[in-house]
This record gives sequence, C-alpha cells and structure tokens, in this order.
Amino acid sequence: MKKHFVSINWKIWMAIVGTMLIMLICGFFAHSTIFKETKNELIIGQLQKLSQTKIEEESLLPTKYEIEKEGRKFDIRIDLTINSNYTDEKEYTQVIDEIIGTIEAEAFFKEEGRVRSSDLDYYYYVDWNMEKDNAVIFLTSTRRSTNIQTKTISYILGVLIIGLFSSKLVTIRIARPIQELKKFAEEISKHNWKVSAPATNNDEIGQLAESLEKMKNSLQKIEERERLFLQSISHDLKTPVMIIQGYAQAILDGVNLNKEVSMAEVIKAESDRLERKIHQLLTLNVLRYSQDYYEIEEFVRVDKVIKNLVKKFSLIQPDISWELNIEEIEVKGNPEALLIAFENIIENQIRYANRSIRILMNTNDQLEIKISNDGPRFETSNPMELFDVYTRDRNGKFGLGLAIASKIIKNHKGEIEAYNTENGVEFKIKFN
Repeated sequence: MKKHFVSINWKIWMAIVGTMLIMLICGFFAHSTIFKETKNELIIGQLQKLSQTKIEEESLLPTKYEIEKEGRKFDIRIDLTINSNYTDEKEYTQVIDEIIGTIEAEAFFKEEGRVRSSDLDYYYYVDWNMEKDNAVIFLTSTRRSTNIQTKTISYILGVLIIGLFSSKLVTIRIARPIQELKKFAEEISKHNWKVSAPATNNDEIGQLAESLEKMKNSLQKIEERERLFLQSISHDLKTPVMIIQGYAQAILDGVNLNKEVSMAEVIKAESDRLERKIHQLLTLNVLRYSQDYYEIEEFVRVDKVIKNLVKKFSLIQPDISWELNIEEIEVKGNPEALLIAFENIIENQIRYANRSIRILMNTNDQLEIKISNDGPRFETSNPMELFDVYTRDRNGKFGLGLAIASKIIKNHKGEIEAYNTENGVEFKIKFN
C-alpha cells in the first residue's frame, strides 16, 4: 500500500506551530492561575500585615455586626483604612452583609476569603480576638482585569499570527536544500553524472550533500568499471564464437586446411573455452545475488577436494611437478562452491607455473592452506587487487576465477591472501 506523502516542509512547520501553541497555552494558563493565585496571596498578605498594626477607632465602621459561632457571640467591626474606591455605599453594604453571612456559615473561624460583586473582587481578612469575643474585618477590593485579559488574548493572537508567518518562512528555508538534494538524488538515479550537489551550509544537511556527492562519484566509477568489464567479457566471448563460426563454415564449404589439429578439435577446444567463460559469469552472478547458494551446508573434506584436483590437472599438464604436504582438513560449507574456489586457484597457478607447484596444509593453530608456484612474480604492488572482479591479468583481460574464489572463501568465513615469494607467487587460504 502506497503511503500518503507528507512534505517535510509541512512537518517542520507543524512542529514549530505546535510548539508555539503549547508555549502560548502554558503562558495563558500561568496567567490565569499562577499569577492570579500570586495576586490573591499578595493582597491577603497586605491585609494580614495591616491587622497587626494599631487600629484607631476612627478607622472602624460605626455599625457593629453580631454573629454566633460555637455557642459564643462575636462583635464584628469593619476596618475602613483601605476602603474601595470603585463602589458606592449601597453595594458596599451588600458586600459586607455577604461576607458576614459567609463567615457565620463557616464551621470554623475562617480568617480570609474573597467575594465577587458586579465587576469587583472583594478580599477580606478577619482578625479574631478570642479573649474579647470580637473581630475586625479588613476589607479591600480590586476591579477584575477584564481589560488586561482582553489585551492578553489579543497579544497571544498577535504573537500566534506573526509566528505562523515567520515559522512558514523558516520551514521554507530549512526544506529548500532538502528539496534540492532530492532533485540531485533523482538525477543520480538517472545516471546523470554531470550534475553537482547543491551548495549548502556547513551543517547536517551539508554533510548529507557531501555524502551524496561521494556516492555519485563512487557510482560513476563503478559504472565505468562495469562498462569496461562488459566490453572485455563481450570480446572474450566473441572471439571463440568467431573461431567456431569460421571453422564450421570451412567444414561446410569443404575446405581442407591441412593442419596437425583437426578443425573439429579446434571447434571443441573453443567450445570448452566458451562454456568455461559462461560458467564463470553465471557463478559470479550467483555469488553476488543468491543467498540460497550458501544455505547448502555439510562438512567438506578439503584435502580430498585438492587431491582430486591435483589428479585431474596432472593429466592435463603432465610436465608440471607437484610437491604435496596434505593433511586432513574439514570445513563446513557448500561442497560445489569450495570445489570451484580451489579449482580456480590451482588453475591460475598452473597457468603461470614454470615447472612446479607446491601445496602445503597446516592444522596446528588454524586451518591453513598454501598453494605456490615457481612462475613470474606479481607485477602489481598490491597483489590483493587480483581478487577484484574488475582487475585485468597480465594479458589485459579480466580474470573472473580469482574473484570467484575470493568470494566463496570469504562467504565460508575464510581469508585468502596473495603475495610474492622468493621463487614465485603464493596464495594462502585460512579458515576459522
């Protein structure tokens, strides 16, 4: 199922807007709760401090109120020191009556509180004198900050609108280089090697651009190597085909070349050569892309594999002398794959040997096999390049045999090395 595409531009913008909304909501919540609570505590605290000062009789409201609590009667007086400037006497009387009623209704001696009337908040503090059975109510009022709340909401909305536009500009600036890198990657997928990575800042996106540029260069090199490889392989395959066609046509035309080797033998030799090359290509393809090839595992007697190969090549190349020191070695793996690996290695040694090939096995510390000859030494400074599928041999052709052998051995948790010796060259294979 195809996933719904959501632009990274949109995701970044939504993340910024969401963060802003959370911050604004938290700010509004703090204003409406924490700041109001702080305001209430501050006003009540001022009233409490006022109660601790000496109260003059003139500052008290002449009217006395009487309430009964816990079977005792208390005279209540109202302090006018910080009387409200926002209300008239009638409303003030109503507020006092409400406060007196609230205090009397409480089951305990409440000291502080707040009542509301019209657009005012009335704060009071009760100073109880339990010895004289009286109390003084210190009262003040503030206008409810509806205007402030309106300004706060307007400020929040203004910040939100400005934030939306500014965050949109920020997300566009962030997403633009990513979109350019997307176009760059699409061009690479089309094998357009002329395109260059877009210029970016020295940040994570810049590092991504550098990585994509390196990837492009690597892919370009790989494509060029594969092109040369295919050209060479095509020529290798074409040569025996042309020879076979030429000799077959000569037979059809009744031409007698009067050579020591019959035309049928030439055709047979070139057919074998062509079959061997095709088999190598198929094997290389299987090693590259098929995991099933290595799921067939059993214990393989490598010493027996090598003995059988030596017997086979001794018949083909009777002029080669063999020095063998073979011990019993058992490896868990694919028997067919291991046979191909050692066949390719030994065949390569025979191709360049002068007179002798030596095979030594060692099972002391780990399974180790050395196969060497007395032929010319490697001309390259790094003989390990011989195991690269794109490396040419002494004749300028791509040698697939050693590349196949290397892949097989590595897939069997082994290692293979190539190096020059005093008398020729040597391959060393190790299995863990």
